[in-house]
Amino acid sequence: LSSGKGIARVGPHTMGDSSGSTCAGGGSQALMRDFPPFYTLQRVHSTRLKQLQAWASLVTQHCAEHRILCLHCTGAEEPLFANHSIQRRASPALIHAIFEWMVEHDKAVWKSSGKSAYILWRPLEDWAQMVLQWAMDTGNVENVLTIFEVLEGDATRNQEFHGLPEDFFLHILRHLQAMGKANLFGCESEQDVPTGVKFFA
Repeated sequence: LSSGKGIARVGPHTMGDSSGSTCAGGGSQALMRDFPPFYTLQRVHSTRLKQLQAWASLVTQHCAEHRILCLHCTGAEEPLFANHSIQRRASPALIHAIFEWMVEHDKAVWKSSGKSAYILWRPLEDWAQMVLQWAMDTGNVENVLTIFEVLEGDATRNQEFHGLPEDFFLHILRHLQAMGKANLFGCESEQDVPTGVKFFA
């Protein structure tokens, strides 16, 4: 595992820096990216809503294409938020609004620091199903496991969730717990970090 400055990329089992990457988009996205007001948070509510939806789509597509899991909220290291051909970069207020909109609409989740967000180009439901399927396939349903062995152990080395950042993996496990498919152990309050998990079919 390795991480870039404010950016994390997930490969089959790796993460890294995405600096220098570009965002591929269709014709309509290219037109938006060449429109200078697109980089400033719009004041009119209906216009701002369309702007944030368009940016959310761009961010999700960009991160999916480049397997980027985490972006820093300043966007300083991410070329997606700049268009040098028209000398425009998304304003800090716009970038923050994009992340807030994405979190509110289940397209991202905040990191514990609140300064970065995990981009859900793969929905939490899909990550959760992947982990639960592994537990069922390996006979680990209703066994108490440590979160470390599920996340870092040899038994999951060939799984795509192996080596994910722990705080993001906890989002997945809490989603399973909300579905009644897992129970977390080792925490007396929501602020405590759980250390164990039991899966249910």
